Amino acid sequence: MSINVFKKKFLFKKPLAFFLACLLSTGQWSFAGISKKPQENLSSVDEAAFSWSSEFKIPPDIGRIREQELSDLSGSSKEVIIQIQDSHCLYEAQRNIGRMIDFLHRRYGLQLITVEGAAAGPVDLSLFGAFPEKKIRDRVVDDLVIKGIISGPEQVAIRDYGQKNSPSLYGTENVRLYYENLVAFRNVHTLLDKASVGLYGVDVVCKSLKKAVFSRNLFKLEAQVEAFQRGDISLTDYVPELIEAYQKSVKEQTA
Repeated sequence: MSINVFKKKFLFKKPLAFFLACLLSTGQWSFAGISKKPQENLSSVDEAAFSWSSEFKIPPDIGRIREQELSDLSGSSKEVIIQIQDSHCLYEAQRNIGRMIDFLHRRYGLQLITVEGAAAGPVDLSLFGAFPEKKIRDRVVDDLVIKGIISGPEQVAIRDYGQKNSPSLYGTENVRLYYENLVAFRNVHTLLDKASVGLYGVDVVCKSLKKAVFSRNLFKLEAQVEAFQRGDISLTDYVPELIEAYQKSVKEQTA
């Protein structure tokens, strides 16, 4: 999971972008708007001395700052946009996104969450929010996250539904483009079986060529790579094999 933080209105203002790697990568992108200054009752940061480049922090158990970048565009807005990348349907990733949203809301006054996969505009959570038994609702929503039916941001928005100053949830999708993309994906997916047969044939030919072209050490390394990708060997067994292959390669090149 990774987060990018930009100055709000970055097309016209001076954007300050932070790139944070948070546990996992790949997946969807979400956005979260931050208020102009940290909430005074929840933050000890002096606004006059506050600097996103030096003071913005994420708890180490949910993320870390990996890279930061400052553009040359002019502007002085302190509003920011945070961009979160997550792994779809992975419960631990969604759980940590929820924790991150909670932290950003309490610490920096986050007020707006926008998510992909939902039509542009406010996300209607009234069906969940109107359910009177909060404990039952929270358990059901958590189960939906486990099953990959809803995401971490949606879980947080449902949990805090109706509470004063809770962040709002908005969709970002252009509905027409979204469904065009969905139809294109389904059309390609129908060709999967035919493509798999063709790719299997290519794989058979490549394996035959490897036996004729690869050196013994390279052929052994290829077998270890495939075993690791299949999950047949652990990372602790795989890394020594890579080191050994590298050392042998160096010796062959210097011999």
